[in-house]
Amino acid sequence: MSLQRLLSDLIEVENRLSSLYAWFAEAYADDAEASTLFYRMSRDEKAHAALIEYEKRLVNKERDAALDIPLTTRQTQEALRRIEEILSARQAPPLGEALSLALELEESDVENHLAGVFSQTAPGLLKLLKNLGKEDRRHYQDLEALAKRRGIPLPGKGIR
Repeated sequence: MSLQRLLSDLIEVENRLSSLYAWFAEAYADDAEASTLFYRMSRDEKAHAALIEYEKRLVNKERDAALDIPLTTRQTQEALRRIEEILSARQAPPLGEALSLALELEESDVENHLAGVFSQTAPGLLKLLKNLGKEDRRHYQDLEALAKRRGIPLPGKGIR
């Protein structure tokens, strides 16, 4: 997969996650703690998309060959399919299920922003991906803490 294609896919995933979390924030508006968490995550995902978009404009296509990209188009498309499946429901799932779904998505390879990419030719991109990965680990920890406080069982590993 080319780096440009991958970054485009990641932008789409981030934007769709933002939509999903905004929907959850609205759906659980009567639960201030859950709604606030999902609202913040929605805002963060939208910011992540903008940062990836900015970096995408800076990265030369020539650098594609210098990157070892461990993520595949199949993985990004599977993540998007899963998000769309959830968004297409007529109503939001119960909060416990929403937390489990969000945990699954945040733990996915796609949301871990290419943790295994190494390159000396695109240090700005690598720094961005590392920082976004930290943000998503924080999302996971916040979701996990809320689930534990509510006695909601934690799911297995996310979409790989």
